[in-house]
Amino acid sequence: VSGEEGVDARDAQRVVHAALAELPAERRSVVVLRMLQGYSTAETAEMLGVRPGTVMSRLHRAMDSLGQILRPYMETNDV
Repeated sequence: VSGEEGVDARDAQRVVHAALAELPAERRSVVVLRMLQGYSTAETAEMLGVRPGTVMSRLHRAMDSLGQILRPYMETNDV
């Protein structure tokens, strides 16, 4: 990774973490467990004490929200 790419990657990581912080805790926890830590839907459901359908619903809503939160950054940076 070149110096410029490294800065861009760190900036993108900072923006994504800030966007995650804007999510309600119940949605953020699903994103972290499923997308960042790689747990299955069933494992995530068991850890959170909810049904697998609830995990999928929260993940879908969280991803929609993240798309809206990140849209201005993506448009500004031609992502």
